[in-house]
Amino acid sequence: MKRILCSLLVILIILGVLGGKIYLDQLQRPHYYLLQSGSALAERDLVKLMRWVDLDSISRNLVADFFKGVIIKSDPEAVNGLKKELETALKEQMREFVKTGQFKRVVLMDVSKEARSILPELNISEDDVKRFSKIAYLKEKGATALAGFSYQAENARRIVLELELQRLANGWKIVKINNFKQLKDQLRRQQQQKNVRIEDLLVQGMKNTVLWGKFDREDVFLELNANHEKNWPTSLAISMDQNQKLHFELVNDADGIPLQVNPAEAEAFNESGQFNEHYYIQAGEYDFDRDGSSEILIAIGDNRIDLVVNVFKYCPSKKDNDAGKAKNWALAGVFMGQNKAFLNGRNIRLPYTAVKVESEFQWDKNQNEFVEVK
Repeated sequence: MKRILCSLLVILIILGVLGGKIYLDQLQRPHYYLLQSGSALAERDLVKLMRWVDLDSISRNLVADFFKGVIIKSDPEAVNGLKKELETALKEQMREFVKTGQFKRVVLMDVSKEARSILPELNISEDDVKRFSKIAYLKEKGATALAGFSYQAENARRIVLELELQRLANGWKIVKINNFKQLKDQLRRQQQQKNVRIEDLLVQGMKNTVLWGKFDREDVFLELNANHEKNWPTSLAISMDQNQKLHFELVNDADGIPLQVNPAEAEAFNESGQFNEHYYIQAGEYDFDRDGSSEILIAIGDNRIDLVVNVFKYCPSKKDNDAGKAKNWALAGVFMGQNKAFLNGRNIRLPYTAVKVESEFQWDKNQNEFVEVK
């Protein structure tokens, strides 16, 4: 079973990763104290670490954020006792980690059943923690600073852990994790994507793919493979607005390119453009023409009797080869099927299982379009 570390350990491991990555330019700037904290962790020096990390404030804020909006049928005194117990458990876990470099469950022996059931919600896995290895931003405003750490090479538009620092008389101190609930939800959704069953896929044959709407209707990002083309997008964002309307956008660090999906004859949308609750989406990339620039596939269906697949292709003009411009992305194919589609080589195959027939299309490089295979 994967070892779980308390959320306070998130801070410690991040600080350890930062060692050598943050350059010193001014001793009174917050990044200097982040580096000092990382150094204290590497030396297993709890006393030194406590100078730059406020464990009481961090644990108190984490617990307070968890209980926001949570209805507990207990008297206020019991709830306050539970909160104090959780704060104490979190601090003890972190102290043990600093001293030994390991998470020892023995420190949880005296924790009540109620607190033990809540603690996992204040945890993320050690593997996830270690992947917050890149500083996305460091913003300083008066006596407060915000340090964002991105998940691997991702930018601030995606999964970011944000630490809040306060300036004191003797320097800066980490006092809070600002977005732990949101971060926890994002990591949970990412794990769901990893555990997708093959029977949940609307299109089989793509190595890089995500689902939206199968588990929930929160924003999903498909991380795209790097490409040599100018301003190649870093991801495809799928989101739903307050009016239940879907948005598909290719994004890079500067701009966004909206993609207009053609639903054809699928019944995924009602007359107002709202998305049918029985449908979900699979998005992915696949290089039909083998030119090194993957096409973007967006499939919408109910995994039963209704499926539509859109293929978007990068089609630059001779004078303009900028992948960051909407005019250079074209809808190259719209394909109807039933529950699934299958990719193989240059082909997309769509069975109609109810009538035991299928249609198949192939990308023709000479005609620069999909043609039906007879």
